[in-house]
Amino acid sequence: MSATEQVKLQEITIGNSDFKDVIDSGTLFVDKTAHLADLAKKKKVFFVRPRRLGKSMMLSMLKELFTHGAKNNRYFNGLAVQSLWADPNCYPVISVSLYEKLGVSINCWKIRQLALVIYCCWLDVIMGKN
Repeated sequence: MSATEQVKLQEITIGNSDFKDVIDSGTLFVDKTAHLADLAKKKKVFFVRPRRLGKSMMLSMLKELFTHGAKNNRYFNGLAVQSLWADPNCYPVISVSLYEKLGVSINCWKIRQLALVIYCCWLDVIMGKN
């Protein structure tokens, strides 16, 4: 390659946390799906990370994984979780985003606590604890 030729780099997604949109757009995606299989085995999970570090993307991947599985899912083709996910079943997923409904970032601790309680109760029902 000569000095005047430029290499076209893959675009980076900024501001899109929807897993399927990112895969469909063909933008750069760092495969961290190997963590999904381990994460799904845990009884309760609380995501505490600074802003813009992939919490919503991780939840979007989990939603796709639980609702459609990994084996015959085109969104997981070539990604690590496809060979690690053994569960052939699909599950209903309730996804609530307060940010999308209100259009603002939620900083109220009470709303966050309520969302966590609702999620934990839902997990107990799904896991057959109630």
